[in-house]
Amino acid sequence: YVYLKNPNGPTKVGDKMSTSSYPGGDTEMRKYIANNIKYPSEAQEKGLTGTLFVQFRINEDGSLDNVEAVGNDAPQILKNEAARVVKSMGKFIPATRDGENIKSHMGLYFKFVLQDDEGNQICDTKLGVPNVIGAGEIVVVGYMTKK
Repeated sequence: YVYLKNPNGPTKVGDKMSTSSYPGGDTEMRKYIANNIKYPSEAQEKGLTGTLFVQFRINEDGSLDNVEAVGNDAPQILKNEAARVVKSMGKFIPATRDGENIKSHMGLYFKFVLQDDEGNQICDTKLGVPNVIGAGEIVVVGYMTKK
């Protein structure tokens, strides 16, 4: 999701606005994340999985701050890794309103799932059911051997 905060009051009909974006678009952002995120080995060894949401602010200069990973079913180690990779993404193209750069907020869903060495998905550690992949989620797959 992307949320634009208008410092000059409510957006009016006729305002020309653009949302913030990653250089090269969503495809390049997902490539960056795929190439830089790591399923923590400790989490794999312990069979930890989870879904979380990383929210952050994109400033007028495209820099990121207020990066926060939230999600009740995700262990802190997974939250830390998702936040780490978002913080490392570099500058975004900032949102604009009437040609002026403005702050905006963005969020990304991450789902950490595990597979065994035969490619079978391992059940969610809390629910005891197979993980369901939602539309738009960034899926991070880890592997562990059967015990």
